[in-house]
Amino acid sequence: IATLQNALGIENITCSIFCGSPGRHKKPTIMLVAEGRTIGYCKVTDNPEVIELFKREEETLNYLNSAGVKYIPTIVYCNQLNESKNTWLMVQTTERITNEKAALPTDPKVKSFVQQMMDATCRKMRYEESEYAHTICSLKKLISLLEIKEWIKIVQKNIALVEDNLKGKDVNFSAFHGDLTPWNSFIVNDHLYAFDFEYFKKSFPLYADYFHYFTQSEIYDKYADGKQIVKKYNYLKTEILADVCDSDFLYRCYLLAIMEFYLNRDRGFLNSRLKEIFETWIYILTHI
Repeated sequence: IATLQNALGIENITCSIFCGSPGRHKKPTIMLVAEGRTIGYCKVTDNPEVIELFKREEETLNYLNSAGVKYIPTIVYCNQLNESKNTWLMVQTTERITNEKAALPTDPKVKSFVQQMMDATCRKMRYEESEYAHTICSLKKLISLLEIKEWIKIVQKNIALVEDNLKGKDVNFSAFHGDLTPWNSFIVNDHLYAFDFEYFKKSFPLYADYFHYFTQSEIYDKYADGKQIVKKYNYLKTEILADVCDSDFLYRCYLLAIMEFYLNRDRGFLNSRLKEIFETWIYILTHI
């Protein structure tokens, strides 16, 4: 408690502990409360792999804050716990007040958040130098883990399409939150506030965060299938993304990236639910 109070400069902090979502990167999280309001969050780990994620997230948030990105946390402590060299804490601020709401993908606040982060971080660079190019190279190596031949062919075809359009060119890339979703953000003071940047990338295709927010929300909140998602996307394309140049191509770029993420993170192990989700992504790829 003393470490948390010193980091935030506030006394009489009380805590509420969440043990962490299931998965390889499980991290207990402590909600920090003082004077009846949430003042920050503390993540705890003794896993060396997760410690590196903490360090990366600190670097990410320092970069984004210095670039002028709004409505994100600030890291106030990321280091070993004094009493234990093996245990690390990462403490960050929050704008959470009480009873905040999650935003639907159709809420203009979602696109507005994505747009302001793009505007602050967008830069033109050679495709081959981007983090997205490394992601595609990784997907090529992991693609055999899909096992289903038809899926592999579809993904290979889309990789070729993306590379034909981007290879050898100077392309606009921007920062990518990595997991911008209704459960990693909330509406406060009439804007979207985002947190959990541990899967951040500096140079990804434009609007990748919006496509992630939309698709993950449809899959995990509404249990939508590929056909339903494509129908909803076609609506968004005309109503929300009408000013986005070649949204189909950008959506395709995102879908390849999210496939690489799960194949890489889970070492290619696809449980029954993940297989359903991959089937959904494959359907979207073939119908946009």
